[in-house]
Formats: sequence, structure tokens, C-alpha cells
Amino acid sequence: MTANSNLPKVAIVIVPRERFSLVKTCVEHIYAHTREPFELFVIDPNSPNWLYEWLKKWERKNSNMHVLRSERFLYPYEAKNMVAKHLRAEIDWVVFLDNDVKVSPHWLTWLLDAARETGVRALHPLYLIEQKGGDLGIHMADGIIRKGKKNGRDVIQPVMNYVGMSISNAAKFHRQESGFVEFHTFMIRRDLLEEMGEFEPLTLSEDVHYSLRLREKGERIVFEPRSVVTYVAGPPFEKYDLAYFRFRWKNSVAEASIERLKPRWPAVDGYWDGKLAWMNYHKNRIEPWFPIVAKYRDLAAQSRTIRRIGRLIPIFNKV
Repeated sequence: MTANSNLPKVAIVIVPRERFSLVKTCVEHIYAHTREPFELFVIDPNSPNWLYEWLKKWERKNSNMHVLRSERFLYPYEAKNMVAKHLRAEIDWVVFLDNDVKVSPHWLTWLLDAARETGVRALHPLYLIEQKGGDLGIHMADGIIRKGKKNGRDVIQPVMNYVGMSISNAAKFHRQESGFVEFHTFMIRRDLLEEMGEFEPLTLSEDVHYSLRLREKGERIVFEPRSVVTYVAGPPFEKYDLAYFRFRWKNSVAEASIERLKPRWPAVDGYWDGKLAWMNYHKNRIEPWFPIVAKYRDLAAQSRTIRRIGRLIPIFNKV
């Protein structure tokens, strides 16, 4: 037995997604529901000082926790890239976890068991989604890369399997290969993470892009349904979330991401533009004028005249 045999072999990295207000819940759930030894890295992208102090207090109480602070806002890809130089040589697995995710009991146990039994180097859990009011549903089981033909050429379409369906469906899921991970939570072998290099400057569909790169390398991705995490969807958001939220979903950066992805994956048909439309809708829901515009859109669906006017007003077409 080596001197380091009892040290954690897993690093859990909490990455900002679009807000600050759930990071406390995320940290508490990890400590409550993770039995295996682990090191925890919390990437703090210039959160409010009171929240940073809360994280530092937890860091002082838990020797396996490390808070990595930035004095400016970070995009998620920047946050993921921050952790590489802080990983001990003994770390075998890295789990990236968005800061608006709640883990369930034994979540990491099941992922590690699946890794041991399949020999794969990339895995993901069952993703649930918690909506306003606490309603739970399935966000994604396994990812599917659907193949087809369009205008005589081969096309592929990423599909989130079982999205929006009742959690009663979860009982029939079994471990299987998956087409892609969601970045809400995924586990990757340390050596594979290093082989893949830094996360690219993308703010939309970075998870599908990363997964397609894994598949291009010949890597298998495994879905382990006994491991369950819950993504807590917004809105509503706290007031102190809003500046980061607007930064995170900045149009020019998202549009640049899509322009980078289209020539890289020409067979992916329609998916990237759909994600951009989703982002515009999601981003605008926090704005005070959104209910008026949403009502306009409902009317526009029924009125040819309003649709014609709407084509002259670009802001309506981005909601």
C-alpha cells in the first residue's frame, strides 16, 4: 500500500452556468450525498463578496475543498480550464458539475461502478430537471445522434432522449452507450481530459461539440441511470444573478460559437440554429418587457398583419 492510497482519486469541479444563487445548495448536496473520498474545486467567477466569504468558510472547515476565485466574470469554458493546473497527480477522474445542480445519494458511486465495469473514460448520469414550483421531470436520459439524409447528403441530429417526460419512465432505463453528455454533469478520466486539451471558447452547444470530438477519437460514452442529478431551471433568479446571467448569454459570443461550430460539423443539421433561438428566448425571459412581447407573439401567430409588422422589428424575432 502506498503512502497516497487513501487520498481522493476523484476531483469534483463546480462550474458556474448562469447564476450564483444555487452554488450553496450545490456544495451542501455534494457533502451530504458523496461517500467516496473526493477533492472539491469551486470556481468562483467574481460572485458577490458575501457568497465568496461563505465559500471560504466552507473551505476552512473542509480540507478537501478549494475555492478558485476570479476577479472578473468567467464563461463556463474558462472556468473548466482554470482547474487543470490544480489537480494532484494522483487524481484519476474529474467530474464537472454545473453550480445549479443537486446530486442524489450514491450518485458518484454508480458512476465509478459503471466506469470500472465498462472500462470507458467518459460517463454521464440521468439528468432530471426541477422547474419553478418544484415539479420534477426528465431533462435527458441518454443522448442520441440520429442519422439521416437531406438533399442527398448525410446529416446527423443530436436528440436529448426522454426530454420533458415524466420521471416514472426512469424505472425502465438501463446502462448503455450514449451519443453525448450534457455539461450539467459528466465524468471523464484524467488522461482523456488531458488528451482533449483545453475547452474551446464556446458558450452554446459546447457539450455536444465536446462529445462529437470524443466519438471522433473512438471514445465510448456511457449513460448510468442509477446515478441521478437534478438541474434546477430558472427563472426566477435573484437580483444579484442578473449581471452574470446577461454576461453568460451574450448574443455576440453565442453567435460566434455557432459560427465556429457550423463548419466544424457540417453534417449536424439545424441543431445549432435551434440552440441559438432557445438562448434568445431563455435570456429574454428575465427582462421586464418580455410578457408584453410574449403576448404579441401569441397574437402574431393568429394575425397576418401583426406578423408583417413583426418582420420590421428585429427585437421581436429574437424572443
